[in-house]
Amino acid sequence: MQQLDFKTLKNPKQSSGSLAEQVYKELHWAIITGKIPSGTRLVESVLAEQMGVSRTPVREALQKLVSDGSVYGIPRAGYIVEDMSERDVVDLFMARAAVERIIVRLAAERITGDELNRLEGNLKQMTKLLKGALTNEMIDLDTDFHQLLSRAARSKTLYELNQLLIRRTLRFRVFCLRVPEIAKVTRDGHELIVKALKSNDPRKAEEAILSHLEDTKKTVAYYVEELRRESFMTSDLEF
Repeated sequence: MQQLDFKTLKNPKQSSGSLAEQVYKELHWAIITGKIPSGTRLVESVLAEQMGVSRTPVREALQKLVSDGSVYGIPRAGYIVEDMSERDVVDLFMARAAVERIIVRLAAERITGDELNRLEGNLKQMTKLLKGALTNEMIDLDTDFHQLLSRAARSKTLYELNQLLIRRTLRFRVFCLRVPEIAKVTRDGHELIVKALKSNDPRKAEEAILSHLEDTKKTVAYYVEELRRESFMTSDLEF
């Protein structure tokens, strides 16, 4: 059984709900960064002991991980960190393309000047990180960019759908954006989207987002296979 170096979570002033959210964030980050590989068995009692908390917040956190697709439950056996095949990646990005092409078309018509400024500010921060070879810090900017697009569409339903899809791909985007060449392609794709939005051209915006997601799909599919090979070597781990 492997011991993970979790942050100290125990805080007597915290409510059960906020503690469960903290446990969820710790476990989610450990999964998306590969500290807990695909195929790893997660046991409620073991995690509670390692993290210094009761089983209740761990149980709630694991249920949330199930709902966002990070793990799946097995009756009387615990939870297993979800694996993802190349076929799963293709399906996931088909769903993202279907949702985000509608989002950008609406955004091209509804986006405000302030929202455009925020997207351009996001691009400038990405460029700064690229120049400083700090691409491992770009994941938050990438997520923020797509969230800004979703909000600009003024559709609560599309925003919620896209949030789910973004979370499903987060684990693999963390790895991909660490590679400078991939990070630059991501940044350049975002720039084309912003240019289309500034011209209020829904067709160009749709073309730009589809091209961007196709590039991302190809890199994620490649790295998924790499991660699956690595995970196979450590699939007997238990937490």
